[in-house]
Amino acid sequence: MIEVVFSDSTKGSMKVAKNYKKENMKDGATAIGYIGEPPSKEELGERFEGEALGGSSKEVIGVSLCLDIGDISKDVTREERKKLLFKMFKNSLENDEREKNIFANYWEENLAGLQKLKDSANKGEHIRIWYSDAPYSLCGFYFINSTLKEYKCKVTAIKLPKYQTQKDGTVVSYSSWGEVAPGKFYQFLTLETEFSQLERKFIAAEWLELQRQNAPIRAVINGKLTSVAEDFYDYFIRLNIPDGEFIMARLIGEVLGRYKLGVGDWWFAQRISNMIANGELEIVANNKFDYSKILKKTNS
Repeated sequence: MIEVVFSDSTKGSMKVAKNYKKENMKDGATAIGYIGEPPSKEELGERFEGEALGGSSKEVIGVSLCLDIGDISKDVTREERKKLLFKMFKNSLENDEREKNIFANYWEENLAGLQKLKDSANKGEHIRIWYSDAPYSLCGFYFINSTLKEYKCKVTAIKLPKYQTQKDGTVVSYSSWGEVAPGKFYQFLTLETEFSQLERKFIAAEWLELQRQNAPIRAVINGKLTSVAEDFYDYFIRLNIPDGEFIMARLIGEVLGRYKLGVGDWWFAQRISNMIANGELEIVANNKFDYSKILKKTNS
């Protein structure tokens, strides 16, 4: 079986989940420093309780292409997508060779993952997709279904629910698979749904329409993936701009934490930079890293 996910954090968790052992997790936890009293053995046991998904970590493929942002009208493995991802990845370290090497490996892993997906589908292997309503993830789900539309392999998917009730009666909310602990993935297996080749072709047609529209970004509105204008999220930024001076990173963190829109910090940084260029915000103190800039409203 091939497991497909859409972020590096989820990929890492899924690799652990495939052959999860709580003993390994507890042993690692003993090296962690705690403020105050460390948890008891019983508490650690409960915290790392879980089961393995089975199989091998080599079966996990990460397709981390951030398809909710930028041009999707062409093949998304082309140079244009690579350049956009590098802008998102490098965090202003333009001449840092180490950063470039890390990104080169990241890009090659994406390409190798897509090729492995096609090879596995061609062999008739079972493909299982883990996705959510986060725009990047739903875009990935559409894209993968479009990629697999002509293959006759078995394709199933598990969509992350917004809420999950725990054994103790508490309710946990999730916005991405990256928030799920490795030992807990097995709890979602009952939600697995098979997608027929006809259904995949239907989803592929929707992806083709999004490609035709080729909006600057794609957002999830009322559960539907929708092409929107580049200023779509600006309202949420403006709503949280404080009076007086503030650090860009704190504003971004406030928006990310409060609304859980499933959009990365890089996009919000770009929109805040646009507000600076338009004179809506001004720089009080500049720094090498955009996120460290101190800003304020121009009318304050």
